Amino acid sequence: MERCEGAVSVDLPFDQSQHCNVVEINAAETVTTLARQSENKTLILFEQVYRSMSLLSRPSIKALYQAMVDYVSPSNTPDTLQQPLTLQQRFNDFFTHLFPIAYHHAVNPRQQDFTDKFKSCLHMTMDEIQPFGDIPKQISRSVSKSIEATRVLVQALTLGKTVLDRTDSVLFYDTSPQQNACYEALLKMTYCPKCSGHGSSIRPCNGLCINVMRGCLTEPASELDLAWSGYVETVERLVVAVDGRTDPLGLNVERAIRQLDFRISDAIMHAMENGPALEEKVRKVCGRSELQSAGKASTESDVAISIASRSDSTSSSSSSSPPSLEERLAAVAYPGVQAHRPMPTQLHVQLGNFLASVVRSRSFYGTLADSICEEYPDRHCWNGERVGDLRLN
Repeated sequence: MERCEGAVSVDLPFDQSQHCNVVEINAAETVTTLARQSENKTLILFEQVYRSMSLLSRPSIKALYQAMVDYVSPSNTPDTLQQPLTLQQRFNDFFTHLFPIAYHHAVNPRQQDFTDKFKSCLHMTMDEIQPFGDIPKQISRSVSKSIEATRVLVQALTLGKTVLDRTDSVLFYDTSPQQNACYEALLKMTYCPKCSGHGSSIRPCNGLCINVMRGCLTEPASELDLAWSGYVETVERLVVAVDGRTDPLGLNVERAIRQLDFRISDAIMHAMENGPALEEKVRKVCGRSELQSAGKASTESDVAISIASRSDSTSSSSSSSPPSLEERLAAVAYPGVQAHRPMPTQLHVQLGNFLASVVRSRSFYGTLADSICEEYPDRHCWNGERVGDLRLN
């Protein structure tokens, strides 16, 4: 009995459980690394290109990227597959918060900040005014879809690992009459040679072991075989989609996150390029811009303007003229030696190894009895009655 249980525990499903654990961790770590790199690039973009918006935008930038990291965390992907707040909502919150900042500093620059009432109007009418065009929705769909696919992969691996870890209880700890008969057959197969006076060197024959194990495992293994084959097929498709080099479904998380900083810049540029039309929309919905009184105490916005002004003054004193917005964007887009190196292919390798092993395991439960008994001898072994030979054709 212990030999049989041990064989099931340490065979292929155990290896799959280990693979699931490794790939699950690496998938989450890859998204975390990508998000942190992209977060740094976005912060640098705002500091170098959108200086007056940098300080006010920093908290929402950090919150957005932290949401991505949290979304794929294994601790946030339980077996129940419950969904936290969607990433689409996180992106919507980010651009809603960005709208008054961008409108104030990039489209309609003023020395005083907008009143809280006017900012609130901009927040509430974001969907109606659409200051960034369709870009926020495009970004949200692209990033959310790819991260969601990675998250589902992590969930699937967690679920598969849990099922594999519970395989023993499904196969060997049932109390049905069939399992009681199985225990009796296992007991006879294992101890009858010893009761007949044979030493521990005499082991059950391979054919006897297969007959007993097939009788024990036919019903539970067949149920597991069907479920496991379906699981393997689903995970195979998901791994190929998430890791796809051609990415026809747009699920490659690396590609989506790497483009995020410049897609955010595209949204701001859209608002700036359509400044007059945007101002007219705002005026129709929220009225004329309402500014805080000049004597009001300095806010974060005033500090941001001051920092940006000092930065521009420094640039002007060190060169003939400050760089234009296009030049700043180009400098960030092509930073030379400061460019981020491509991500290591560790996850790609792990996914490839996992996919190969999981595909090999597709028929594992269907051939479980043969796998358990493959090390038992064909000759000079206990055939159920005496020491002899027993080989199944």
